[in-house]
Amino acid sequence: MITKNYQKILDEIGDKNKLMAVTKYSEFDDIKEVYDLGHRDFGENRIESLLPKALKAQELGLSDIRWHFIGHIQSKKISKIAQVPNLKSVQSLDSIKHMKIFDEKLARPLDFYIQVNTSAEEQKGGLWDSSTVQEFYNAAKELKNINIVGLMTMAAASGLPPRESFQKLVDIRNDIDPNLKLSMGMSGDMKVALELGSDCIRVGSAIFKS
Repeated sequence: MITKNYQKILDEIGDKNKLMAVTKYSEFDDIKEVYDLGHRDFGENRIESLLPKALKAQELGLSDIRWHFIGHIQSKKISKIAQVPNLKSVQSLDSIKHMKIFDEKLARPLDFYIQVNTSAEEQKGGLWDSSTVQEFYNAAKELKNINIVGLMTMAAASGLPPRESFQKLVDIRNDIDPNLKLSMGMSGDMKVALELGSDCIRVGSAIFKS
């Protein structure tokens, strides 16, 4: 079922390099099944889940797997995130304090996405406007291990249409640096995200659940 689900999502996206398979609640054998299909980018939102999975992949010699942390960042857990083998990116950076801790804890430069709250929801993390994102982006340039490669957002749970959230991210990106990548869209709104130029679609249960 996982293979069939994965192929269906891949057919809809059209480019496996734009798909992040989110492994939340997934067993390692299921992750390995998707890896064996040729997929390499996997996202996880809890370090307690990510670290053991990454260590297991390392133990099995999956040296080309790429892990992405996509969850809420806590200061006390940054050291553990920084130690994840084959960590490719952190996609939920929205605090200069956290950014500076990462810079201290990382042994090498790492790719980061700035999280932007384009739906203006109080319960969500993320920066709220273009000027704040610009200040954050400028501050990152002073840190040796922080490589800002893109912006990330999530559509509103209800109310604001996904297209409006995603278009706002596009506009902010164009204001700041047109070369930044866009991480936006999940299984329910990926068609709109792709239309607006998303470089990364995050899909979990649509792949891993039967």
